[in-house]
Amino acid sequence: MMEARIYFNKVKQALMQAGSKELAQQQKAYMRGQFEYCGLKTPDRKYVLASFYATHGDYTTVNLDEFVDLCFNDPYRDLQYVALEFIGKSIKKLPADYIYVLESLISRRSWWDTVDALFSLIGKHLKRYPALQKELPDKWIRDENFWVN
Repeated sequence: MMEARIYFNKVKQALMQAGSKELAQQQKAYMRGQFEYCGLKTPDRKYVLASFYATHGDYTTVNLDEFVDLCFNDPYRDLQYVALEFIGKSIKKLPADYIYVLESLISRRSWWDTVDALFSLIGKHLKRYPALQKELPDKWIRDENFWVN
C-alpha cells in the first residue's frame, strides 16, 4: 500500500500538469472565487485519473481516510472531487460509522457542488444501514450549519 501523502502528491501533480490555467480561472470565477482549480473539466479529470491509476494503482492502494483528509485540506477543489469519487467507489464496503466521516465532510470547504455529492453518498450509506436512518436525519434538520440541514 502506498503512503497516502505520496499518492496524493502524485495525483495532484498529474491533475496540475494536465490542467489549463485559463479554464482554472473560469472555474474559480464560476464558484465566486472560493476555490482554486487545476483547470480540468470532469471528463478530462476522469481521463487523467484513469491513466494515473494504470500506472500507480487505484483508490484501493491507499488509506482512504488519510487520502480524503489530504484532499479536503487542499485548496484545489479538483482534489475534493477526487476524494468524493474514491468514497463513491468504496461506499459499499465502508462500515456503518463512516457516516460520521461523511457528515464531517459536509462542514469542510462547503459549497453546493461537494455537498450535493456528499448527500448522494450519505443516501446510499443510509440505505445500506437502515438503523442510521432513525437517528441522523432528525439531528441534521436541527443542525445550525446551513449545509447540513
